[in-house]
Amino acid sequence: EKCAEIAVIEVMTTLRSFDPDISKEKLSNDIYSILHSDAVVGHLNTQLKGVLRTLVPRNRGEWLAEDIERHMAEKRAFLRLLSERLHRAVGDVVSRLPPPAQPLQQSAAIRVAV
Repeated sequence: EKCAEIAVIEVMTTLRSFDPDISKEKLSNDIYSILHSDAVVGHLNTQLKGVLRTLVPRNRGEWLAEDIERHMAEKRAFLRLLSERLHRAVGDVVSRLPPPAQPLQQSAAIRVAV
């Protein structure tokens, strides 16, 4: 997902470099058209194409903001928050686990494996 996010940001940067005065609406429409055009991204592997299209949904009503730049910023903030919550939850679970009884000696581990 991180690669797809970087790809969208690179496309935004590239389009802005060609037209520094591009409106937010035009930039949003151009990126939308690029990501949802099989003529442009159809050659990408299915997984990357799917992640790109999930990151920038076909249905603009699913966007987190009106324009692509704010949508991506909101998406990044949401994913960062989700990641922080996940790390916190995993840390809580791990801290509740009982300590291991005794570490296995290497010879005992080999006997168990065989």
